Amino acid sequence: DLIREIQIQCFAFIFGGLRVASKFPQWIRGKQVELAIRESPPECLSDPLLGRHLFAKINGTKYHYVESGSRRHEMILCLHDFGDFWYGWRNQLRGLSHSNWVVALDLKGF
Repeated sequence: DLIREIQIQCFAFIFGGLRVASKFPQWIRGKQVELAIRESPPECLSDPLLGRHLFAKINGTKYHYVESGSRRHEMILCLHDFGDFWYGWRNQLRGLSHSNWVVALDLKGF
């Protein structure tokens, strides 16, 4: 486990250094990197085969979720972990929706 952790830290240091090094010439020249603002999500995230995109407002906070299948079936609730979002459940949304009501939440703070 210690060797694996050292490998991960080394890779993080190397790739992080490469990322910084690639931006360094722009910083020297004073160029700002402009962020593109999307008007709509990428097509892969709005694919209707994955389900319906819905929102619920609870105590003033808006939550996004995707549901697939009939609400008359048993519900399967899909919760992602840190660093992921609802799209990580896309295969389950497709595969389980024929016989279940599948709901994938977009958790806040992740």
